[in-house]
Amino acid sequence: MPFLPYCRQRLADDPHLWASTLFDEVVELGYEGAYSTFTRALRRYQVRPHCEPCRASGVQ
Repeated sequence: MPFLPYCRQRLADDPHLWASTLFDEVVELGYEGAYSTFTRALRRYQVRPHCEPCRASGVQ
């Protein structure tokens, strides 16, 4: 995934960033894949950092 470092950094800066917002950003940077492919890659590579308050609330 060529945008993996960018996604990791953006989610490190803001772990609550919506995937749709991040998708819009990488599309502007040249990503040509589908949203479903993008979110599947985020899960596969475990890009979203762990957030204990979200985990405790059942959000993640």
